[in-house]
Amino acid sequence: MVKKSVEKIEKIVIVIDRSKWRTGGNYDEVNDTKNLTGRGHTELCNTQGYYCCLGFIGKKFRKNKPMVGCMEPDDCEFDIPELIVYDNSDFYGKSRKNSDLTKNAIEINDDCTTTVKQKETKLKTLFKNSCYRLEFVGEPTYMKKKVKTK
Repeated sequence: MVKKSVEKIEKIVIVIDRSKWRTGGNYDEVNDTKNLTGRGHTELCNTQGYYCCLGFIGKKFRKNKPMVGCMEPDDCEFDIPELIVYDNSDFYGKSRKNSDLTKNAIEINDDCTTTVKQKETKLKTLFKNSCYRLEFVGEPTYMKKKVKTK
C-alpha cells in the first residue's frame, strides 16, 4: 500500500480591517448606500486611506509605498501573485492583465446589493484555492448618503 503525501502549502494571510475596507462601488453611482462601507472612491487604496479587498493584498507586497491612483492591480507597477497575469496579446510583447481571480474579487467587492457578511463569505470562497487566506477583523464604517444642496 502506497501512502500519498499531501504537501501543505502555507497560505499568505491577508487581514482585512473592516473599518478601512471600501466596498459597494462608488456612492455617486447608486441610490442606496446601505451596503457601501468606507469613505471615498473604490480603489486599491484611495486618498482617504480606505482599501478594497485587493488593496489589502497589494499592501502586503508594497510595504511603505503608496498605491494611491491604482484602481486595479494591473494599474500598479509591481506584481501581486495570482492577481496579475501576463500574455502575448500586446503588439510590443507581454502585457499585464488582471487575472480572473482579480476580476471576480472586484465584482464581489463592488457589488452594492450584497451585505458585508455576504461579501466576506463570497471572497473567502473565491480565494480558497489561491495562495491567500483572508481574515476579517473590526467593525465596518458605513457610508452615509451625501445630501445634495441647492
